[in-house]
Amino acid sequence: MRKLFICFLAILLISITFSRCFDLAFDIPYNAKPLNEDYACLAEKGYYTGVIEGLKSNGNCALDAEYKLNFCNQHQSRCDLSFDLDLDKDPVKQIDDAFDCLKGLNVQNYKFNKLWIIVELGRQANGEWPISNDSDRSSNVEFISNVLDTIANYLEVNRIGFETNESDWNRITGGSTIGIGFDLYYHGNYQQSFEDFTPFGGWTFSQVEMKKYATSKDICQESFDLAIIQ
Repeated sequence: MRKLFICFLAILLISITFSRCFDLAFDIPYNAKPLNEDYACLAEKGYYTGVIEGLKSNGNCALDAEYKLNFCNQHQSRCDLSFDLDLDKDPVKQIDDAFDCLKGLNVQNYKFNKLWIIVELGRQANGEWPISNDSDRSSNVEFISNVLDTIANYLEVNRIGFETNESDWNRITGGSTIGIGFDLYYHGNYQQSFEDFTPFGGWTFSQVEMKKYATSKDICQESFDLAIIQ
């Protein structure tokens, strides 16, 4: 009887953990150009966090990132940036160039909460991740390591995270644990819950901060990806 009671408590605890309400977030695809009123509309619908995709390592990033950040900061309580890696460019130089670009923004102290490094197939700014063999995957891990080391010159560790998914991470890095110590924004199923998460790359549930559960959803006159936050 005691064992049954303990099992019941364990199941109840798991149920509470995964069924609670989560904060809502929106992810702006690079080619989307939402207006100021769209951000206000999102806030009215309960989306208080925005992830602005498209910080790139060229001089063209400033104007696009600036107006998106300014609109986001006017209406949302948290604004993040995500970084599209350029695989044809030196990892150190592209990060230095990106932060040089941010310095030109009319936003005091890089006014964003966190920078998400995108590690997914088909999401890079230029080039392709080589995934044919272990040598390719080792090179990819070294590339990511150089990116991390350089970003750490500009941001504290708690402001750096990875945006990825289990399948792509394993194909690109061979399941590397280089992301341990950094928060995770993963792409999962189409449910507003974290029940689908399984550990990968050394990440456990405690390191999961966000989950993207929907893509290209029409809301507030624009198309957004939608996410939840722990």
